[in-house]
Amino acid sequence: MAGDTPLRFSEYRGFIELLNEDGYVLDFSNREFSEFTREFTGMDLLKKYRLSKGKSLEAYLKHAPRSQSFALLKALMDEWERTRRALVDDEVIEQADSCYRQLHTLKVSLTDGGIGERLRSRGFTSQYLDEQRVLLWEKAPTHPTASIGIAKELIESCCKTILEHHDVSYSITDGLNKLVDKTQQALSINPRDVDTAAPAAKVIRGLLGNLASVARYLAELRNSHGIGHGKSVSYRGLSERHARLAAGAALTLVEYLWATHLETRPGHPTSETEPDAMCASDPLIPPRSGW
Repeated sequence: MAGDTPLRFSEYRGFIELLNEDGYVLDFSNREFSEFTREFTGMDLLKKYRLSKGKSLEAYLKHAPRSQSFALLKALMDEWERTRRALVDDEVIEQADSCYRQLHTLKVSLTDGGIGERLRSRGFTSQYLDEQRVLLWEKAPTHPTASIGIAKELIESCCKTILEHHDVSYSITDGLNKLVDKTQQALSINPRDVDTAAPAAKVIRGLLGNLASVARYLAELRNSHGIGHGKSVSYRGLSERHARLAAGAALTLVEYLWATHLETRPGHPTSETEPDAMCASDPLIPPRSGW
């Protein structure tokens, strides 16, 4: 199971760079670190590894199940937020924000049933989309915030796959909205490219534009309700209905982009038996190139 495997070095390296300060971890004394780690891991890491606080933390992350490592790292980042954010410069804050993003990635990996790992190994396919569709509806009641994160990453993965197929470059700094815009251009369904002489051109442009705006608003929703940064006492999290709204909107966008990609790629047979194909009678598949 995904939650039982240890973290890879690349997954916890950023936390070590932020939290391990020449063997010290934040402002913990030895006694405080022992009590803290016992609370979140069930063991005294100093006693177990007989190393410095920083080295003990690294040794634990190297071998512990990722679900337990996530719990400890989340607690340590909460402590960092409480004691350090107001005291450090922008460079360190950027480093910490990168750790928060990694925490989100880890949280999703613990709740996606291994689907994310299959994406990394096999790429974005119609089967992967089907798995994500089921996962989004399953997670909405119990993990609404994580569900919204999954929806955002589904759009991102779909767009990057299509762009790579069309040999369109993108940058790691491209936001979700820009990725969708580039994908629409690659598929010739960008609202700006709709022929003004086409029947109902204004309506078509409006539909495509509103569909693209899903990405921007979903990214804003995800950023404002992420697991990073401290929350005020009055903070209210997202509910199941918010997660279902985000999931439905994201799936509508992704299914349209993916169906258009499958329909318009050269030499693609629109057969139900083709491994990566959606059913040719699917109403989301356009009858011709373009929108």
